[in-house]
Amino acid sequence: MVNEPTEIVHIKLMQSGDPSGFDWIFATYHKKVFHYTLRFVQRQEVAEEITSSVLLKIWQIRHSIDTTRSLSGLIFKMTKNLTIGHLRKMARSNALRETFLDLANKDNRNTVEEVILLDEYMELANQAIKQLPPKCRQIYDLHYKDCLDNHSIAERLNISPHTVKSHLLKASNVIKAYLRMHSDIVFLWIIGLLLFWQ
Repeated sequence: MVNEPTEIVHIKLMQSGDPSGFDWIFATYHKKVFHYTLRFVQRQEVAEEITSSVLLKIWQIRHSIDTTRSLSGLIFKMTKNLTIGHLRKMARSNALRETFLDLANKDNRNTVEEVILLDEYMELANQAIKQLPPKCRQIYDLHYKDCLDNHSIAERLNISPHTVKSHLLKASNVIKAYLRMHSDIVFLWIIGLLLFWQ
């Protein structure tokens, strides 16, 4: 008789009601699902909630699990669906923008996903900057690209520091509004990463 793979043995134990089968699956997949989810939701408590939901669902549907199919594939399909659902909710709120700001402020970008996500976000920000009126954009570039302070910009353009400050505030508001208005585009980029990075 051919020995069954360890995973199938534990699936069958779980299906028979033996908790040790589920304990093995939990120990095998919990950390993998958690870290996969965390890469996209950027919040440990949310990643843990999704991970728990996935593993609970595995227990609930244990009797219908086909042992001839990959359990890993099933688990990560469920994980991806729940993660996409969470991100869809984020796209309707300011939480999405806050997540990107947290990502942009990180000193150490360790994963390829984060690099791509930040690059795409910065590209969207650059599109927003192009929407600025000429004088406003000039002042924005002098401040953020050339690193000039308000007084230096005022002297160069022969305007008051107060005018410089007003233009920078206007630029900030325009860019924020543009990013909020195009949050659906950012969301599609995230979904693309979820579909590609397995």
